[in-house]
Amino acid sequence: MIRILQDDNVISKTSIEKDHSYQAFSDNEVFTKIPFDKNKYIFKSIKEEYAVMSARDGRLFCHTCSFHRHCQHVKDINILMNSEQDLPEALFELMESLLVSSSFDEVKPQPISKQKIDFDIPILLQERYSSLVNTYCRTENGVLLFPEKMDQVCECGSQFNVQSIPSDAPRYLFCKTNMFLVQMHTFLCTRQDCDSRIEFDGAEHFLINMGSYLVHHALLRDYMFHLLHSGTSMFNYFKVWRQMQIDHGNTVFDQQMSYRKFRWAWHTYINLLDLPPDKGFLCPICKNELSEVVMDGTSLGYHQRYTRGQDSSISECSLPTDCGSRHIDRILIKNKQLRNLLGKYSRECLSQEEFSLLKSIAREDADFMFPFLVYLENEGCAAIPPAIYKSFIIEIIKPSAVCGILHPSPELDELQNHLEHTPSEEVLFHPELMRLLSMQCPVFCKLVASIGCFPLYLLSIFQKMVQVAKAPFQTAPPKSGQTLNEDSSDLSFFPLLPLIRDRGNYKADGERKLEESTQFCRKPTVRHPALIPGIFTLFCVHGVCYGYSVMESAESVNIPFTIMRRRLMEGPQIVFYDNSCKLHSYCLNRDPLFFKSTWFLIDRLHWKNHTACNIGYNADMYPQLHGKNTQVAEQYNARIKKMKHHLPYMTKEHFMKHMELYLWYHSRNIIRKMHCSGV
Repeated sequence: MIRILQDDNVISKTSIEKDHSYQAFSDNEVFTKIPFDKNKYIFKSIKEEYAVMSARDGRLFCHTCSFHRHCQHVKDINILMNSEQDLPEALFELMESLLVSSSFDEVKPQPISKQKIDFDIPILLQERYSSLVNTYCRTENGVLLFPEKMDQVCECGSQFNVQSIPSDAPRYLFCKTNMFLVQMHTFLCTRQDCDSRIEFDGAEHFLINMGSYLVHHALLRDYMFHLLHSGTSMFNYFKVWRQMQIDHGNTVFDQQMSYRKFRWAWHTYINLLDLPPDKGFLCPICKNELSEVVMDGTSLGYHQRYTRGQDSSISECSLPTDCGSRHIDRILIKNKQLRNLLGKYSRECLSQEEFSLLKSIAREDADFMFPFLVYLENEGCAAIPPAIYKSFIIEIIKPSAVCGILHPSPELDELQNHLEHTPSEEVLFHPELMRLLSMQCPVFCKLVASIGCFPLYLLSIFQKMVQVAKAPFQTAPPKSGQTLNEDSSDLSFFPLLPLIRDRGNYKADGERKLEESTQFCRKPTVRHPALIPGIFTLFCVHGVCYGYSVMESAESVNIPFTIMRRRLMEGPQIVFYDNSCKLHSYCLNRDPLFFKSTWFLIDRLHWKNHTACNIGYNADMYPQLHGKNTQVAEQYNARIKKMKHHLPYMTKEHFMKHMELYLWYHSRNIIRKMHCSGV
């Protein structure tokens, strides 16, 4: 009998990231009923281990292992049952038998409810919402009648009659601790040649009408808040609810309600929930003008079987645009031998011959460095520099973009003008000048504070750095790109940031290997073998989420580049991202003018891993940014991990709807706090 089970490749468990401790019900897992014993099932785990399973006394029982109720097979099935995945029919049967249910032949109903549901209960209706339905609805022989009357007039001008819907079995209304028999009516037009009809929606009574049964909103809202705050799985909640019904004496609950019915009702409810974007995806301070953004990816995704299999973000409909800058033009010291000698000079000790070679190369290839080296030699520091200069030398020799240290702007031009016309020994005693220096270039500010002046040999280096920092932006702008409709990007959700233009097609897109060879900072990525890498979120610095994009391939800097290029009118002033150094280079290689005024910064949590990047990318270096929450995305990611045990097993549509609800709800709470504080 085992031969009929499909045998696929084994997924290596060692390749699963710590974040992805969950398992998907993949193609090499099998759960099927034994034909000659209707109470037993064959289970093949992800490790290709077979077992015979059944339900005994409301608990899973493994007939294969000696630890019948505590083996790995039982644990694996429990993980699957607590997921929201589309599971095999046989596993649903086992789940129902664990709950002493006999409703195995259920067919998914077509919901009658179509009216949108307000997320908040209106104040005037809260009393009705909290009351038992039988206290305000008409009953007949113990059966609730829905609806009681119809005041609407048909489009043809005729009245509606009330006709009972014939049903073979009674319909039940399920509340948190009660069950009621109900009789629903359909309103048919009295005009014989008119086919108009109105069915009972249930919204005004806080009910979801699933056709064959009804569920009260209070129950579904209770599960919703358990999900949003603690990540409670649907199956666990259903088990608690079932026990509550039994405790209240509803002995027919198992014959009338099943886990699948509850799940169908929940999916109907969440799809009908009205989540106004301006209440949860719009910061009252930032509005639609995002000047400072926080971005990050999180490893929470759905199964790969739902992926599109291609990346449509990179347009190939037009010729590549060559408007980017080159990496070699963005670094200060281009001569590798000179960088190596300066690196050795700052860390070790140079011989007299090496220092002479250092000066000779600097005179030819980096004349702006020569006065600095002459000064050090005259000070008797030819072998090793003074301690106050070591960190400065290390920063300027890094093969990292100078515009990451000095950001071209009118403020930088103003600073340069002041430094060129202020005596070097007076710089330290000009508060406004030192303030500008600390905000625009903290590397030089720290050095000036240590030596007490801004000498000419530093000014020559500063002037060259300003020149190199401006170089990437001396280029022609790219073509504007064609306008896109929102439905062309079904894997992104940015309700208040509509598409403005396409991403663009750039010459650098075809030079990936060359581009990677110039990058010295790499972000390691490990992914789950059966799930997509996750989602990429966009926040303002106040903690309000503006949306997310699904990552069907490994996280890359193309994702944030594409989001900003397609949805923002211009590059933001500041981007906080844990891989900002690489993102900055990626943007400069393609569309530098769009990001001319953008500072790419790394938060303090991740900065310690960026040893090859210049210190200009460290957000903590800038006093004007102190107090800003640069770790908004990481904080959201920590909360989202509560959902990792069941969201990854949903279909793509259910996954995206649950993510919309989760991000909207928590952002709305932040917006409410902002309003309470007077914003």
